Amino acid sequence: MHRTFTMADQRDFAALSGDHNPLHVDPIAARRLLFGSCVAHGVHVLLWGLDVLLAGAAGTVEAPGPAGTPGSADFTDVIALKADFRNPVPVDAVAEIVDMRRDGNGLAFKVVARGQTALTASATLAPRSPAACSADLPVARDAAFGERCDDPDRASLASLSGTTPLALDADLCARLLPGLARALPGARIAALLAATRIVGMRCPGLHSIFKGLDLTFSGPDAGPDAGPDAGPDAGPVLAFRTAEYDERVSRLDVAVQGPGVRGALAAFVRPAPTAQSSAAEVAGEVAAGEFSGQRALILGGSRGLGEVTAKLLAAGGAEVCVSFHRGEQDAQRLVRELATVGPAARCIRFDILAEPARMAADLAGALGAWRPTHLYVYATPPIFVAAKKVFDHTLFDAFCACYVKGFHNAVQAVLALGPGLEHVLYPSSTAIDEAPLNMGEYAAAKAAGESMCAFLAKAHKKTAFHAPRLPRLATDQTASVLAVDNKNPVPYLLSALREMNAKA
Repeated sequence: MHRTFTMADQRDFAALSGDHNPLHVDPIAARRLLFGSCVAHGVHVLLWGLDVLLAGAAGTVEAPGPAGTPGSADFTDVIALKADFRNPVPVDAVAEIVDMRRDGNGLAFKVVARGQTALTASATLAPRSPAACSADLPVARDAAFGERCDDPDRASLASLSGTTPLALDADLCARLLPGLARALPGARIAALLAATRIVGMRCPGLHSIFKGLDLTFSGPDAGPDAGPDAGPDAGPVLAFRTAEYDERVSRLDVAVQGPGVRGALAAFVRPAPTAQSSAAEVAGEVAAGEFSGQRALILGGSRGLGEVTAKLLAAGGAEVCVSFHRGEQDAQRLVRELATVGPAARCIRFDILAEPARMAADLAGALGAWRPTHLYVYATPPIFVAAKKVFDHTLFDAFCACYVKGFHNAVQAVLALGPGLEHVLYPSSTAIDEAPLNMGEYAAAKAAGESMCAFLAKAHKKTAFHAPRLPRLATDQTASVLAVDNKNPVPYLLSALREMNAKA
């Protein structure tokens, strides 16, 4: 069984669960977060697996005692559930349920996506008797969860606590998860939805990655109430508190308890988007007028290495035009900042994956009479998306579409504007030399891009091509939950710019 989680699915599940974390529902914000694009809610992937499997399991578990006695079951219930969210499921990637195992009252399965294990889960099943059905905890149809994530500072993570309502829109649940809605009590589903809401919206909230859950369920016994200020009509809630926060690995363990449910959630605190050095800061590294006379077109210049390059060039007196694909606000913010250290800059929309004729027409229309003397190509898809020790040819093709075909077409589009393009910088990578086991596709595509540079240099002798191999530099792409050696990009890029300038 497989499926693809779309952005429409993301919005629907956010409406059902109340988890509106931008990692899942905001493509513009997510491009600067840890995975480089929106990913499915881990709990959504888990509930989809349960939905598929419990739809087939309903009515198959026998209750203790002779068949037909009052204790016999008509439905299957889950009394314990464990899940480990190992890797993200990107939006529009195919997820597949594999390794399904049924052993007595136990159920286990795994979900894979893009060659990686995304989820492992196990459940303990039990019959849901008519008595249990009638005693099912009532939950509110909806609640005012809000769409703004909490953003607690790290100092407060060790002592976070609170409650969230147990609520379930039964109609929406039946539409999105029909098998689950038929098989499980509403309170079970409401508790699982509350779990993703706690992690994604409250604890740790904005900068969260859901790592796993371990929950046990019982009858609708008394649980924590909504608190003295909640009002007389407040319904049942799931209470949470930080059980442990390990700052060394950015891990947060959260204890939860509510009517008929208790257990633990695990999450990581993901890094915030990487803030590059300001234009004023990098200006101190550049000699006045060092890059004057350049008309620099920086493709993929709204953030990351392109952003730093723009600041260095502007501080050195270059005329700068940066392109963006989706991050218009980032690009406009950068243009305003560049004007504080150098000549007036501009930004344009550009898609390096567009068809060549469309690319050339869009570029000519956007630039007007302005003609670049220098081209810098930083446009890139998310980098760290591969599985270890596996070469994914589809992923390699995606990298090549940007680093080889897109690069070639972009150069041709600029050359088509007329004479005057003197230099092209193609940022390559030391990953070609290091061959990391989780970056084979990326390294191979970057090497192919270097070969394209050599080909273009021979074909266009009036334009010099430069492909410096850069180490792992600090950008949104290289951010990690664990500490890694991400180097300051300013000295490396400045060195590359100066070396290229010296060959003018």
